Amino acid sequence: MADSPCIDSVETAAFETALRRYIEESKPGRSIEQQLKEWSLHWEPAESTEGSNRSGCLSLTRNSVTIHLESHCEWTETTLEWICHAAAQVSKESKLKDRLHKDDYICKLLSSKPVLLEANILHSEDQLEERVDCKDDVAEGIRRAILPLADSALDVFEVLLALPFWPETNKLGHRARLRLLEDAMCNECEEQENEQAVEDLELGSPSSKRQKKSVKDDA
Repeated sequence: MADSPCIDSVETAAFETALRRYIEESKPGRSIEQQLKEWSLHWEPAESTEGSNRSGCLSLTRNSVTIHLESHCEWTETTLEWICHAAAQVSKESKLKDRLHKDDYICKLLSSKPVLLEANILHSEDQLEERVDCKDDVAEGIRRAILPLADSALDVFEVLLALPFWPETNKLGHRARLRLLEDAMCNECEEQENEQAVEDLELGSPSSKRQKKSVKDDA
């Protein structure tokens, strides 16, 4: 990882360790691995964090662009509630400032603080409720800002969900992570199907058919 401004922070060190573990275990490819290693991480815990909750802001910086992830997670023995908002900040000295501001996905993160991830888990002896949501457009903005060599928003979700926004021993947190990844994968599949459908429509458009018929008649 790039040098962290708060290297002595136990919380920041935990995030850095988790990122290194993700790189080692997932082997994302040389180019993406290099970009991940260029990330500078800093976790700033919320002042009011007490008891069974972990709240704070994780800052991810690469090439004068910083993504701020404001996370709030609360849990009991049977419930877990987590919400994570994202925002972006570009250094005034950045040579890419104008280009980044013209990107619609990144601009949304620069001008607002949308929800990126959300999970609500209830798991008791007689009840199971799971509600999760992954915002692909927000993750796409993060990808374009600090992980541009990744293939899609799914890569961003996989990296971020490997980080310790809740204790590793939290079983409901593990369940939330799996459901969020499942939701992100489903969204990715739907996106690919939509792109294929559009491509099929273009290949089979009336103008295309007329052109083929004209070529056949000329022959």
